Amino acid sequence: MGKELPKKIVSANFIESAFEYIDSGTEGAIYWNGYNDNQTVLKLFYELMPSFTKENKIIKLQVLAEIADRHYLPAEKPVSTMSDDEEYVGYEMTTPYQHGDNPFFKNLDDLFLMGTKMQCFEALSATNENLKILHGLKIYVNDLKTANILLDGDLKPTFCDIDSFLVPGIPQTDDDIFYTNSLFEQLYPNTCLTPINNDRFMLGLMSLNYFMDNNDLIYTPTMELFESLTSMATINRNGKNILKAILSDSLDKPYISELLKELDPEQELFSKDKIRDMVRN
Repeated sequence: MGKELPKKIVSANFIESAFEYIDSGTEGAIYWNGYNDNQTVLKLFYELMPSFTKENKIIKLQVLAEIADRHYLPAEKPVSTMSDDEEYVGYEMTTPYQHGDNPFFKNLDDLFLMGTKMQCFEALSATNENLKILHGLKIYVNDLKTANILLDGDLKPTFCDIDSFLVPGIPQTDDDIFYTNSLFEQLYPNTCLTPINNDRFMLGLMSLNYFMDNNDLIYTPTMELFESLTSMATINRNGKNILKAILSDSLDKPYISELLKELDPEQELFSKDKIRDMVRN
């Protein structure tokens, strides 16, 4: 299924010892690809990841590669797979910035912390449009968070962690389901968002966290918090209804662009003093 990617026989130990480390996550570590003068990056799966999980991820990448040949994807592109001749150890992919660029804002995390309001607002809007492109192709990000949205030198967003995507024709695994709905189900047990609505919900939470000065309170949600945010928001009635739809038990979530249309880029959605009081309490 999908496009057959070139398979490279490599040693995971060699990559770890000889190539330049970039970052790591819950499932693997990222290195610059020293085999091609650092034009691409390599994701090395952690050794303890089960073989069937690695194989499922490679199948997803093959489907993504086939789609990327026919459509524009605002995401990293798989280039090849890596194997030690017995099982998959990782894969090679494109990256939105070049080795040595050292961008000031590597991802949306950095931008939210140090960028201007206008830069953040525009990046959120662009991320929302990119998400719509993926959804139009029935691709869902699934593990959607600020660290997984990379930025190039022009602050153009690109989704990464592509092996966690949900792609057409590939059933969800237990690992996939772990990412979907985890926050929503904390608040609303026995409910389930579809993948498209989960992506919209998570982008909504990310955006609201920015408007709340990045204190991460939104990621330990309570019913009281969501109700307070809806009531204290300095926005018109239509905006409040959109905010309520994001934070309520509604299973049909709006794209964050619906809320952004009701805001001025320089506008404060929530009082900083009230947010500080909520954090202290």
